[in-house]
Amino acid sequence: MRLIGAVVAAVILAFATVGTAGSTGSVEPAAPSVENVAVAPYPCGTVHWPDGRETQFCVGEDHRIYWRERRDSGEPWGPWHDMGGYATSGVTVNGDRTWHPQIVVRGADYVTYWERHWDGARWTEWARY
Repeated sequence: MRLIGAVVAAVILAFATVGTAGSTGSVEPAAPSVENVAVAPYPCGTVHWPDGRETQFCVGEDHRIYWRERRDSGEPWGPWHDMGGYATSGVTVNGDRTWHPQIVVRGADYVTYWERHWDGARWTEWARY
């Protein structure tokens, strides 16, 4: 039973937040951008903000969740930033084209789903979905 508790604690710790967000809906990194993210073969999710920006969320080969943004669909993507977590699925976006989107991924146990959502001022911490 103690082993199960340790595994659950490790999964919860794996979802510690690395990024925060500003009041404009833009995700601001807590750490420098990440170069050369190798994207895992899972579907990425994209948030289309009401002001025309797009933020793409993908799972890296290391199973962490990364994001990048561009101002307009015709522009190149900006650098990758690490959101932390550990995913075993693609990223699902709920609430696209709103100011309160939510991203959802399946966690390390292949059963529990985790989510973060934009609360109007910042991305929330990872929480069970």
